[in-house]
Amino acid sequence: MKDSELYEWAHTRARHIRALYVHAAVYLVVMVFLVIVNAITRDEPGSHMYSGQMYHRGDGDWWVIWPALAWSLAVAIHGIVVALGGRDRFDRWEDRKVAELVRRERERTAGRGAEQESQETSVGQTGSP
Repeated sequence: MKDSELYEWAHTRARHIRALYVHAAVYLVVMVFLVIVNAITRDEPGSHMYSGQMYHRGDGDWWVIWPALAWSLAVAIHGIVVALGGRDRFDRWEDRKVAELVRRERERTAGRGAEQESQETSVGQTGSP
């Protein structure tokens, strides 16, 4: 690998790691904000008035757990992707797959081209158009 390619790879890798750090930091800031909002607005255990009827809500409503779980899964997947080589690995796979598909298509069309040539030659030899 040339120095310029190595530098480009390292720069790209650093950008992916930075993006993960930013993602995790935004997650933490938003989750702290949501926990505070949830703590301030949650109902105390017991009854709650809704549409003129009383109902029991149990221990209060800690709804913040659901966005926290979903977003933590997204951050974890982001971390795994970065740890496994980020998009570089997928880009390399894509390049290999494109090269393989091009090779297959060339082989297929080369076989068809040779087949057509042999048919044209045999047609030309029999004298029919």
